[in-house]
Amino acid sequence: MTLETTLNRLKSTLSRAKGIEALVFWAKDGLWADAMGETLEHEEIVFYAEGLLMEGTAMAWQVIGTADAPDHLRLFFWQGSAPALPAAPAGFAVLDSVTIASP
Repeated sequence: MTLETTLNRLKSTLSRAKGIEALVFWAKDGLWADAMGETLEHEEIVFYAEGLLMEGTAMAWQVIGTADAPDHLRLFFWQGSAPALPAAPAGFAVLDSVTIASP
């Protein structure tokens, strides 16, 4: 998948989940870090992802929410092999999940 296609897919996801923020998680030593790396405003998400994808970092995202509406986006970044994505936090569900190897 090309960088442009990947970013368009992320933009499409964000257009359906207007105004949500993203929590960023990094893999280290085959596990997801216990704490999130950063919180991104809606308008920062694509720019942030683009820079990392251009460096060859792989990415996945999950839209987290309830049956009523999305609550936030979780962005996952790694190099090498990816650990399994974590389950949704208690009281929430994964509404959409996309994994993209580095373009």
